[in-house]
Amino acid sequence: SGNMEDIDGFLESAEALPKPVRSELMTFAEKLEARGEARGEARGEARGEARGEARGKIEGKVVSLEKLITLKFGECPEAIRQRLKNATDSELDHWLEQILTANSVETLFQ
Repeated sequence: SGNMEDIDGFLESAEALPKPVRSELMTFAEKLEARGEARGEARGEARGEARGEARGKIEGKVVSLEKLITLKFGECPEAIRQRLKNATDSELDHWLEQILTANSVETLFQ
């Protein structure tokens, strides 16, 4: 909030400037504001894309595990589906490795 007060004070002082100078100053301020908004949007988009990619990878692992469990042990119970959906990325990786040697759904999650 200190920065906003500084800016407000600066703009009030700028009102004493001649009109052409004040006009150019406001144009410059608008350009700075637009640049700041564009940077903020770009950062937000990049973060959103990264989160989306990470979420997509996790969802792919969940689908793969559901399919492998069904192929190896028969139906994948709803409780197991929920556990997979709530799992961390590292848990999913661990279970993907263990599915090859697991003798049952229960031993997979031990």
